[in-house]
Amino acid sequence: DYLTASLDTFAYIFFFGSFYFYLRAAGEKIYKSYKNYNYYISVALATLAFFHFEMTLTLPFLIVAYEYFVRGISPSTALRVKGIRKIGGRVWPYFAIVAAYLFIRVVILHMGTRSAYLLDSFYLTMLTMVKVVVQYVIMLFWPLNLSINPTLFDGIAAWPYPLADFTPIRNQSITDFYVLISIAIIAGLLFSIKYFYKRVPIISFCVAWFFISILPVSYIIPQGTIFQERYIYIGSFGFTVLAAYIFEKVVWGVIKQYQK
Repeated sequence: DYLTASLDTFAYIFFFGSFYFYLRAAGEKIYKSYKNYNYYISVALATLAFFHFEMTLTLPFLIVAYEYFVRGISPSTALRVKGIRKIGGRVWPYFAIVAAYLFIRVVILHMGTRSAYLLDSFYLTMLTMVKVVVQYVIMLFWPLNLSINPTLFDGIAAWPYPLADFTPIRNQSITDFYVLISIAIIAGLLFSIKYFYKRVPIISFCVAWFFISILPVSYIIPQGTIFQERYIYIGSFGFTVLAAYIFEKVVWGVIKQYQK
């Protein structure tokens, strides 16, 4: 990776540190005490993360996903504005800091989008991005041949620099094989969130974590880069938790059964 991405590394440290201390605070009944220092450490680290790298802005939504899928608290309850002892009062400070960051960035510093849609077409951009999402999924399972500027499906360059060949993007269609397969995979993963919610909620949480974490680089708001391997770092947490769960329930269960 390039040298200035070290800022991303610091952001990830602050991000996961914030989430870690939030989990510690939740384990100490954060809704019953004002004196939970783990919670305040979490908010402080979240602030540092937000002002280092915009991908960390998903943290408040990931906390809501955690409360919903893992702790069984509905989003409407999690987002209800209440006192600091209540969950709504605990979640909203993160959203407030995100709002402050966006205000400083957009209103004060006049920093908007980093580029336009690919070939100035939202349609072609989204056709590209459904394949990018699948590329991220594949990379979680098969992280080989990594590169700062890899080539994606159909020869699309991950970095759309001015001299890049945009022909593969221009020639895309909704009926293309890779597009249809990518849409089917994404639809299947999204369906799994609903399917496993009542059955195995940790699976729903891990899949939801993945999709929420890559929202800032989904090109809904143009960011100038189609695909970068470091963008999946936060999303890989959901994959890792899911892999650990499967190992514990399946592999370790088989080992214990064999020992008996």
